[in-house]
Amino acid sequence: MDKEKERLREAIRRRLAPLKRAKRKAESDVLGSYTGVPEDGGQPVQDADDL
Repeated sequence: MDKEKERLREAIRRRLAPLKRAKRKAESDVLGSYTGVPEDGGQPVQDADDL
């Protein structure tokens, strides 16, 4: 029984590994909302989708 449980746990860990990696914050914002400071220190630019 213990070997079966361990085998099941390992299978679950393997299946969840991509989700753990995907949880990391992306460097870009694909939805377009401004969430940080410009790298060059300038002012953020407002474009049409921000209105």
